[in-house]
Amino acid sequence: IIRAIIHIYRLFLRPRGYLAIEHGRTQGPAIRAIMRNLGYRCETLKDLSGNERVTVMRTPPYNI
Repeated sequence: IIRAIIHIYRLFLRPRGYLAIEHGRTQGPAIRAIMRNLGYRCETLKDLSGNERVTVMRTPPYNI
């Protein structure tokens, strides 16, 4: 389902838009791989226990 969300919602995001996905603590690497393979920048945020919990994708153009 997360893969489908990423593929569908990226069609509706504006330039410099964000998509944040909350996920299970072991899903971060797979979600980052999907986002990066599509050419997006992403980062994963941790919860208070130190577990990866939310991955955020940013659409181009990027401000660096």
